[in-house]
Amino acid sequence: SYQAILDKTKAYVETNSFAPVEALLAVNASSFSPVPSGTALLRSGDPAMTEIYQEMQSTLVTCAQESGDESMAVTTLDQDGTTLYVVGDGGDFPVVGGSIGYLFFISTNPDTARGIVRKANGSTEANLTSSQLYQTATAKLQPSENNVGLMLDFDALANLAESAEEVFG
Repeated sequence: SYQAILDKTKAYVETNSFAPVEALLAVNASSFSPVPSGTALLRSGDPAMTEIYQEMQSTLVTCAQESGDESMAVTTLDQDGTTLYVVGDGGDFPVVGGSIGYLFFISTNPDTARGIVRKANGSTEANLTSSQLYQTATAKLQPSENNVGLMLDFDALANLAESAEEVFG
């Protein structure tokens, strides 16, 4: 029941003035698929909050499974021992979610969700944080617990625009 989770969350907030959490929201499009995808990650810094997030994930999956709505059908994938929950009717726009320890994620791109699992498990494949663009941009930021950043790779955006023009005319 979601009410139990709401009650636990309320109790947590009432006893803790600060919930250590990091969040990332990303929008991605590529020249291979100009339809944008979205990804959200949430990393908890507190075991009590991690437990609440795990219950939220379980409840959301159960609600989707029990909805009886074909567009909310739940299937699972395995990526390196991590269960990924795929919600959707098998069409082009699934929602894939999962968790690894204190890291929770959801994406509209199954390949992105699989990449999150690989990186969390220690893969050294290339990613945004290893790029020169990211290194240069973050070197200019002062350390803070409250950073908010926006990064646009204009070269990649230009390539995407060219691909979209070819596809959409």
